[in-house]
Amino acid sequence: MASPTPAGRPVALTPVGSLATASTALIGLACATALFNAWSDWNRYTVVDDYLASEPGVGLSDLVNADNVSLTTGVANLFSYVAAGVVFLCWLWRARANAELFNTAKHRLSRGWTTGGWICPVVNLWYPRFVVDDVWRTSRPDVPNDLQSVQGLPHSPLVRMWWFAWLARWATSVWFLVESGRPTTLASLQNMAFASTLGAVFTCVAGVLVVLVLRQITEWQSIPRTAPDNWRRA
Repeated sequence: MASPTPAGRPVALTPVGSLATASTALIGLACATALFNAWSDWNRYTVVDDYLASEPGVGLSDLVNADNVSLTTGVANLFSYVAAGVVFLCWLWRARANAELFNTAKHRLSRGWTTGGWICPVVNLWYPRFVVDDVWRTSRPDVPNDLQSVQGLPHSPLVRMWWFAWLARWATSVWFLVESGRPTTLASLQNMAFASTLGAVFTCVAGVLVVLVLRQITEWQSIPRTAPDNWRRA
């Protein structure tokens, strides 16, 4: 629960700058490992193709090494995603709490959905976008701070593009998992390489866009704010 702040008095916001910086760095790391993982999947496919074609100098040890590199980069990519996601959610939780302090507008979803929206099946396809979009809309310094609802406030095209890129990345991950569950063939390895490559591209696009979103919200929330006249408890 937020503590009441007298109307017209400065609002003591929770700093989000450090989390924004850490999130930006980890998102960059996730993008880098995604690209490296895509390369390793293509490398594995090429080595297997050469081995099956009896290319000179390509032996069983090369197959094992290529598979190990692909597995290692895949694990590194997974851990970087998890780390980036945890820090981003910490930033988002604080940014949402701040938005509730300096603007009375009621968000479309309760604060619990800030984290729950990402793990609850089905609704995780759109709830996270709602949360981020509402934080964006209520954090804008040109928006009145005494609104009753976010309805009517302009949506962010940047948030929309980020979310579509993220959904595309999620779809390629599903494709990759489907291919990895099939019997290993040269065709399945090629499809996995294609899926990881598209996933890396969409990861980088979504990563750049979400960094722009979180940096903009962080910048807006660094502007001193005063409590609205009809301040409500968050």
